[in-house]
Amino acid sequence: MIRVAFCQHFFYENLGIMMLSAQLKLRGHQVEVFVNDLRSLYKAIELDKFDLICFSIMTSDVSWALSNAKKIKNINNSIPIAAGGPHTTFFPEFIELNREFDIICVGEGDQAIVELAESLDHQTAYTHINNLTVRDQDNSIIKNPLNPLIQDLDSLPFADRELYIKYMYYRKLPITSMVVSRGCPYKCSFCFNHQYNELYGTSRFRLRSPENIIEEIKAIQKHKDINLLLFVDSTFNLNAKWCEEFFKKYKEELNVKFSLNFTAGAMNEKILDALCDTGNCHTVRFGVEVGNEKHRMEVLGKPVSNSKILRAATLLRERDIPIYIFIMFGVPFETEQTAIETIKLAQLIKPSFINSALFSPYRGLDVTKLALENNFITENDIKKLDNPQFSRMDSVMHLKDINAIRNIFYFSLAMIHFPFTERFLMKIIHMKCNRLFKCFLLLSHFFQTRGFVKIGWLRSIVEGFHHRSEV
Repeated sequence: MIRVAFCQHFFYENLGIMMLSAQLKLRGHQVEVFVNDLRSLYKAIELDKFDLICFSIMTSDVSWALSNAKKIKNINNSIPIAAGGPHTTFFPEFIELNREFDIICVGEGDQAIVELAESLDHQTAYTHINNLTVRDQDNSIIKNPLNPLIQDLDSLPFADRELYIKYMYYRKLPITSMVVSRGCPYKCSFCFNHQYNELYGTSRFRLRSPENIIEEIKAIQKHKDINLLLFVDSTFNLNAKWCEEFFKKYKEELNVKFSLNFTAGAMNEKILDALCDTGNCHTVRFGVEVGNEKHRMEVLGKPVSNSKILRAATLLRERDIPIYIFIMFGVPFETEQTAIETIKLAQLIKPSFINSALFSPYRGLDVTKLALENNFITENDIKKLDNPQFSRMDSVMHLKDINAIRNIFYFSLAMIHFPFTERFLMKIIHMKCNRLFKCFLLLSHFFQTRGFVKIGWLRSIVEGFHHRSEV
């Protein structure tokens, strides 16, 4: 038996960590998670309470992870530190550049984490484990091949929901997240899915069985009341037959409100009727991204027309299903006018909820390469995105109208939810970006979030405190 500590930067239930924890606990290992502030982990390492430290890393976590890994190595230089997640999968050179890390995982880590734990437990070499890139004793880097993708998702244990119980914040969490699939066949230039498909040489979309998903939901209900179940899969409606079967079983066996992601271009009336018939659909979420069709299709690689998006919205409104949309501002070639087109299209959709963001040109994305080629960003600009405060509230893009575009982003929720405000807010979009405008956006998100998860004022303040402390 070994003792494993997982570290994560942001305050949310990390399903990847929970799934790996379930694999480890199934085999008798001890697992604990540490979120954001790792001082208690430092003390535990001083007392020799852990045998392996694992970081889950997205690009916006890099600076945080490096800082904490250095502190851990200063306390105990012999303890192995591993990193996994999107950043190490798509930038395996991470281990070569950062000597604080001894191991990185590329791709699926379900089997690799188990083999790594077993090797540490039996004090045998772990340099040969598939999916792992390892720093050897002589500081050489050993890259191992990938295991085939897991096809039978039902064979995996349920996510370890007990992992976060030690934190009061998580015990009161208003949203319970779940994933029912792996893979995505789409090739959006602003998403890493196309690179993942290239990595494995397949774009196969894999689904758990409806029975397996419902069994997990029932298992969760034995320990907690589910306020809102959030299916976080990038798209839920690729397999029409599966969807209809799932929603039918859901209606028969569960009474839990849920929200999920659909692809607007693949809206199917039979699926929507089955969805509506559950009586428990809280929201359907889908990506609009931008209002300009040319930018959506040619820049972002998303071949969905405005007419299909509006048809999807109409089908949902006809069934009284609340709509949640994703939009972004500051994409390559964006102008003030195209940013306004996004506002106008969103107003026609009439969403109940909006996730509005500034475009982030993360390393390795096809759209980032496009931005570099057209001098909208430099390599130094990309490094700024390692700072989550910057990536959330500002833009690195060198666009002619970037000041106005940023301000349209700050005012976007107000202009979409309350179109009458547009007349006034458009008059001040050319003012220099300032803290007041950013605060306006944060306040807009605050009130919208309270409506989305139906939480009280005290819990809203707790949420705000935790998410501000992340940066």
